Amino acid sequence: MAVVFDNIRRALPQSGLSQAAIVYEVLAEGGVTRIVGIFKDFDSENIGPVRSTRTYFIDFAVDHDAIFVHHGGSPQAYNDLRSMNPDRLDGMVEAQVFRRESGRPLEHSSFTGYERLWNRIHERGMRTELAPGHNPFDFYPTLSSPRESEQAARFRIRFAGGYITSFEFDEDTGLYAMTDTHGPQMDGETGEQLTFSNIIVQNTGIRMIPGDNAGRREVDVVGRGTGYIFTNGSVAPIRWAKDSRGTPTRWYNDQGLRLNVNRGRTYIAVVDSAPIISEPYDEADDDE
Repeated sequence: MAVVFDNIRRALPQSGLSQAAIVYEVLAEGGVTRIVGIFKDFDSENIGPVRSTRTYFIDFAVDHDAIFVHHGGSPQAYNDLRSMNPDRLDGMVEAQVFRRESGRPLEHSSFTGYERLWNRIHERGMRTELAPGHNPFDFYPTLSSPRESEQAARFRIRFAGGYITSFEFDEDTGLYAMTDTHGPQMDGETGEQLTFSNIIVQNTGIRMIPGDNAGRREVDVVGRGTGYIFTNGSVAPIRWAKDSRGTPTRWYNDQGLRLNVNRGRTYIAVVDSAPIISEPYDEADDDE
């Protein structure tokens, strides 16, 4: 399943994201990002807040042959949903799949969960077997770094203006801890900071939709481009390709071979700028 998460400050913390196998982050409007979590093996009964979709979120779901879970959408997104017709659960029409969490503003209060999702999926007879060709990566047999990689223990990804997501590698765990503009990115269900084995930066074109009064964006998810893979404390350039909206994105290393990643959870930032890599530091440096 591919679930759209609210990521505005008033919506934090989200719940259930620590169980997502892959997490996408990309700009919506207003200089704020939204997140799409790709879930496979999970049991969380508290997933959300679920928010409305944009056109390019649909492509993330298609990339993984996922049932698409959202609560509303932009006019452009609804046009694409009608034409592409993916299996989906929309909170605007599937009220039994969602609940409102008290104490949150209405637009940031839509939550779902494992049992609610699966009950409705079975009731509607949706396909639950993955179609061939939707495994995005290969995996290293043991913990590894890409060929010709460079050390990169700390780095930042700038989405817009002052909106930045940062990661820091922990050699003891082999994981990157995620921090956004508001502080450590936490899972409200577990109380733990989100961590990932792999960080992928997908560089592509992003621009405002002409004449859209809400400031919505177009994101070039079809085509070819470059990016970066951060894994095991190192970074290397990569490439990506997507032939059409109905086919999955393919990922390659800089030699043109299918991309290998380390086992574990993967974060993908879709941006139009390169990450800013900084050197490791000692905490004592902060006191200087």
